[in-house]
Amino acid sequence: MVKDLLTAAWRVFLRNKQFAAISILGLAVGLASCLVMAGYVLHEPGFENGHARKDRILRANGLSRAGGGPVDKAAVVAPLGPTAKETIPEVDHAVRFAGKYDVMVTVANATFTEKKMYFIEPEALDGSTLPLVRGNPRKALEAPFSLVIDEVLAHRYFGNDDPLGRTIRVEFDKPYEFRITGVMKALPANTGLFVRMLASFSTLGSLPGDELRLRLKSRQAFELYYTLLQLRAGVDPQAPEAKAAG
Repeated sequence: MVKDLLTAAWRVFLRNKQFAAISILGLAVGLASCLVMAGYVLHEPGFENGHARKDRILRANGLSRAGGGPVDKAAVVAPLGPTAKETIPEVDHAVRFAGKYDVMVTVANATFTEKKMYFIEPEALDGSTLPLVRGNPRKALEAPFSLVIDEVLAHRYFGNDDPLGRTIRVEFDKPYEFRITGVMKALPANTGLFVRMLASFSTLGSLPGDELRLRLKSRQAFELYYTLLQLRAGVDPQAPEAKAAG
């Protein structure tokens, strides 16, 4: 019976090639669209699920005025993080990070271009946000010019060799030597913190003339830093916002 149906369908196709082609193309486009939408719907609810304490982690947003009206920004001034930790009791940790983009990396005689790297404070490696698979989370991002890479880059740069203690050259305004002190799990794509390279925040103090270093102490409208706030257990997420606004 199935054979007869297929034979009949084939004969109809041969008699109406143009109509059949349009129908098949429409069906293919419809199925592809459904798959894309299903993927998007499944992707979005899992955003930031990779953080162990996601219900306690907030991102500080800045509010500036441009063109006469308020504009929300994901980046804020550098002093906001430490100030929030000192003045808002509900804040347990504050982690600042800032990025460099399209950085050139040289490993031995091979050169790679990475889309971005972040300078980030060491509290990010406390196990709740960016867990390490190699290295000491308390010390990996402590010293200047320390670098944590993810498992993907570790394999790309060193194959099956242990990357800890190895030195690579990273170039943005000029070349710098970074020592690899940790390897973290590859982050999922559905996170705002998606990155494969993390440099110690203390490195910024050794970058003379760099804009990120110059803005570290500034309270002016130079929103170059992203800030994550981890609240104490049981705290209402609205409480820090109300105190900050006050």
